Amino acid sequence: MIVNSNRQVEIFDNDIADNQTTNLIISSYFSTGYMNRTGVSEAYDPYPEAIYIYGNRFSGGGDSPDGLDLKTLKVALFGLNGHLPDILWDGFVNEQHLVDGKLDPARGLCVDNGDAEVLNADGPHKYASPSMDQSAYGCSLPKLPQISLTGPLAAENGKS
Repeated sequence: MIVNSNRQVEIFDNDIADNQTTNLIISSYFSTGYMNRTGVSEAYDPYPEAIYIYGNRFSGGGDSPDGLDLKTLKVALFGLNGHLPDILWDGFVNEQHLVDGKLDPARGLCVDNGDAEVLNADGPHKYASPSMDQSAYGCSLPKLPQISLTGPLAAENGKS
């Protein structure tokens, strides 16, 4: 599962397993590689913000990440036979939203998901200082309103 450049996202009550890179990636537009070709429109917000992960079931995964940078990161942090943790965050934040050097908690990444861990890959510094410090993620965000589908799309999914 990948959340890229979105805000106000809840990820809950899912079975997520055996994804080779990692089970859940939280990333910005800057990690996509498109930045070098097309730039970013001033109207576009490239950062993931207000992401709340809770109550999921993770298993397996993280043993064969995509790309040389992530493969190198995996081996450096967890050894040749190790694996990346369930949640990988590229570490990009909108510096305009920092309060005393930290991201405003209302815009942060919150994880209340048992023993699932987050690796901040430190993408802004080309993976120079990755961190497994979990203290920044022990928070919660207000739950979003429930969405109920009606009409043709809902009928296709067995709802009405």
